[in-house]
Amino acid sequence: MRQAIGRWMGCVGLSAAAGCAAKAGDTGACAPEAAGGTLVATVDGAAFSTATPSVQAAGAGFQLVTAPEDGVRFTIVAQLTTGGEPALAAAEAGALPLEIPLTTGEEGGFALAYVDGAAGSLQTAAGGPGLLTLTAWSAEAAAGCLSFTAENDAGDTIAVETGSFDAPRTAR
Repeated sequence: MRQAIGRWMGCVGLSAAAGCAAKAGDTGACAPEAAGGTLVATVDGAAFSTATPSVQAAGAGFQLVTAPEDGVRFTIVAQLTTGGEPALAAAEAGALPLEIPLTTGEEGGFALAYVDGAAGSLQTAAGGPGLLTLTAWSAEAAAGCLSFTAENDAGDTIAVETGSFDAPRTAR
Protein backbone atom coordinates (compact mmCIF):
# COMPACT_ATOMS: atom_id res chain seq x y z
CA MET A 1 0.00 0.00 0.00
CA ARG A 2 1.35 3.40 -0.91
CA GLN A 3 1.81 6.00 1.76
CA ALA A 4 0.72 9.43 0.54
CA ILE A 5 3.45 11.89 1.42
CA GLY A 6 1.85 14.95 -0.06
CA ARG A 7 -0.70 15.84 -2.67
CA TRP A 8 -0.14 19.04 -4.53
CA MET A 9 -3.43 20.05 -5.91
CA GLY A 10 -5.48 22.99 -6.97
CA CYS A 11 -4.43 25.97 -8.97
CA VAL A 12 -1.00 26.99 -7.84
CA GLY A 13 -1.62 30.69 -7.63
CA LEU A 14 -4.06 30.44 -10.56
CA SER A 15 -7.83 30.27 -10.71
CA ALA A 16 -9.64 27.49 -12.55
CA ALA A 17 -10.87 30.10 -14.99
CA ALA A 18 -7.27 30.88 -15.89
CA GLY A 19 -6.86 27.38 -17.32
CA CYS A 20 -5.25 25.39 -14.51
CA ALA A 21 -4.31 21.81 -15.16
CA ALA A 22 -6.60 19.13 -13.83
CA LYS A 23 -4.00 16.37 -13.37
CA ALA A 24 -0.30 15.82 -12.87
CA GLY A 25 1.69 16.09 -16.07
CA ASP A 26 -0.62 18.69 -17.62
CA THR A 27 0.23 22.36 -17.14
CA GLY A 28 -2.88 23.43 -19.05
CA ALA A 29 -2.74 27.04 -20.18
CA CYS A 30 0.46 27.92 -18.33
CA ALA A 31 0.28 31.46 -16.99
CA PRO A 32 2.64 31.55 -14.01
CA GLU A 33 1.42 33.69 -11.15
CA ALA A 34 4.49 33.26 -8.94
CA ALA A 35 6.60 36.40 -8.90
CA GLY A 36 9.74 37.84 -7.41
CA GLY A 37 11.73 34.68 -6.86
CA THR A 38 9.06 32.28 -5.63
CA LEU A 39 7.62 28.85 -6.28
CA VAL A 40 4.01 28.44 -5.13
CA ALA A 41 1.73 25.43 -4.77
CA THR A 42 -0.88 23.77 -2.60
CA VAL A 43 0.39 20.85 -0.49
CA ASP A 44 -2.14 18.66 1.31
CA GLY A 45 -4.75 21.37 0.86
CA ALA A 46 -2.55 24.05 2.45
CA ALA A 47 -0.77 26.89 0.69
CA PHE A 48 2.92 26.22 0.01
CA SER A 49 5.38 28.87 -1.04
CA THR A 50 9.13 29.10 -1.06
CA ALA A 51 11.25 32.15 -1.73
CA THR A 52 14.31 30.02 -2.44
CA PRO A 53 13.99 28.70 -6.01
CA SER A 54 16.85 29.23 -8.42
CA VAL A 55 17.64 28.14 -11.98
CA GLN A 56 21.13 27.00 -12.95
CA ALA A 57 22.72 25.79 -16.17
CA ALA A 58 23.49 22.07 -15.98
CA GLY A 59 25.33 20.66 -18.99
CA ALA A 60 23.10 21.03 -22.07
CA GLY A 61 20.09 21.65 -19.83
CA PHE A 62 19.13 23.55 -16.71
CA GLN A 63 17.77 22.77 -13.27
CA LEU A 64 15.27 24.41 -10.95
CA VAL A 65 16.17 23.86 -7.28
CA THR A 66 14.70 24.91 -3.95
CA ALA A 67 15.99 24.90 -0.39
CA PRO A 68 13.96 22.96 2.21
CA GLU A 69 10.67 24.65 3.11
CA ASP A 70 8.09 23.03 5.41
CA GLY A 71 9.86 19.67 5.03
CA VAL A 72 9.94 19.66 1.21
CA ARG A 73 12.60 20.55 -1.36
CA PHE A 74 12.80 20.00 -5.11
CA THR A 75 15.34 19.50 -7.88
CA ILE A 76 13.80 19.60 -11.36
CA VAL A 77 16.21 18.78 -14.19
CA ALA A 78 15.37 19.84 -17.77
CA GLN A 79 17.54 18.16 -20.40
CA LEU A 80 15.59 17.83 -23.67
CA THR A 81 12.49 19.57 -25.03
CA THR A 82 9.52 17.60 -26.37
CA GLY A 83 11.14 18.14 -29.81
CA GLY A 84 14.41 16.53 -28.66
CA GLU A 85 16.42 19.77 -28.53
CA PRO A 86 18.84 20.48 -25.66
CA ALA A 87 16.77 22.50 -23.18
CA LEU A 88 19.39 25.17 -22.43
CA ALA A 89 20.04 25.97 -26.11
CA ALA A 90 16.30 26.13 -26.85
CA ALA A 91 15.73 28.48 -23.89
CA GLU A 92 18.68 30.69 -24.85
CA ALA A 93 17.34 30.85 -28.44
CA GLY A 94 14.02 32.14 -27.09
CA ALA A 95 11.94 29.19 -28.32
CA LEU A 96 9.18 29.87 -25.77
CA PRO A 97 6.97 28.47 -24.49
CA LEU A 98 9.20 25.45 -24.11
CA GLU A 99 7.90 22.07 -22.92
CA ILE A 100 10.13 19.54 -21.17
CA PRO A 101 8.62 16.17 -20.22
CA LEU A 102 9.56 15.20 -16.65
CA THR A 103 9.55 11.45 -17.13
CA THR A 104 13.15 10.26 -17.37
CA GLY A 105 16.51 11.88 -18.02
CA GLU A 106 16.64 10.23 -21.44
CA GLU A 107 13.30 11.57 -22.67
CA GLY A 108 13.39 15.14 -21.41
CA GLY A 109 14.09 15.57 -17.74
CA PHE A 110 13.05 14.45 -14.31
CA ALA A 111 11.93 15.77 -10.96
CA LEU A 112 13.19 14.82 -7.52
CA ALA A 113 11.31 15.57 -4.32
CA TYR A 114 12.87 15.30 -0.88
CA VAL A 115 10.14 15.05 1.75
CA ASP A 116 10.65 14.76 5.51
CA GLY A 117 9.46 11.33 6.62
CA ALA A 118 9.80 9.65 3.21
CA ALA A 119 12.06 6.64 2.79
CA GLY A 120 14.51 8.37 0.45
CA SER A 121 14.02 10.76 -2.44
CA LEU A 122 11.02 10.52 -4.73
CA GLN A 123 11.58 10.61 -8.51
CA THR A 124 9.40 10.84 -11.58
CA ALA A 125 9.11 7.52 -13.38
CA ALA A 126 9.64 6.57 -17.00
CA GLY A 127 6.43 7.18 -18.87
CA GLY A 128 4.78 8.80 -15.85
CA PRO A 129 3.05 12.13 -15.97
CA GLY A 130 5.26 15.17 -15.68
CA LEU A 131 5.79 18.41 -17.56
CA LEU A 132 7.70 21.65 -17.14
CA THR A 133 6.58 24.55 -19.34
CA LEU A 134 9.09 27.39 -19.53
CA THR A 135 7.36 30.67 -20.39
CA ALA A 136 10.10 33.25 -19.70
CA TRP A 137 13.90 33.10 -19.90
CA SER A 138 16.47 35.86 -19.51
CA ALA A 139 20.01 36.28 -18.22
CA GLU A 140 18.51 37.15 -14.82
CA ALA A 141 15.48 34.87 -14.34
CA ALA A 142 13.20 32.11 -15.60
CA ALA A 143 9.47 31.48 -15.10
CA GLY A 144 6.98 28.79 -15.92
CA CYS A 145 4.69 26.03 -14.74
CA LEU A 146 5.32 22.46 -13.70
CA SER A 147 3.44 19.36 -12.68
CA PHE A 148 4.52 15.81 -11.93
CA THR A 149 3.99 12.69 -9.88
CA ALA A 150 7.00 11.19 -8.12
CA GLU A 151 7.53 8.09 -6.01
CA ASN A 152 10.26 6.05 -4.36
CA ASP A 153 10.90 2.31 -4.03
CA ALA A 154 9.06 2.23 -0.68
CA GLY A 155 5.87 3.43 -2.40
CA ASP A 156 5.87 6.96 -0.96
CA THR A 157 4.33 9.37 -3.48
CA ILE A 158 3.92 13.08 -4.10
CA ALA A 159 1.68 14.50 -6.82
CA VAL A 160 2.26 18.02 -8.07
CA GLU A 161 -0.89 18.92 -9.95
CA THR A 162 0.20 22.42 -10.96
CA GLY A 163 3.12 24.59 -10.00
CA SER A 164 4.22 28.11 -10.78
CA PHE A 165 7.69 29.58 -10.45
CA ASP A 166 9.61 32.79 -11.06
CA ALA A 167 13.20 32.09 -10.16
CA PRO A 168 16.47 33.98 -10.45
CA ARG A 169 19.23 32.42 -12.55
CA THR A 170 22.34 31.68 -10.52
CA ALA A 171 25.78 30.25 -11.20
CA ARG A 172 26.13 26.60 -10.43
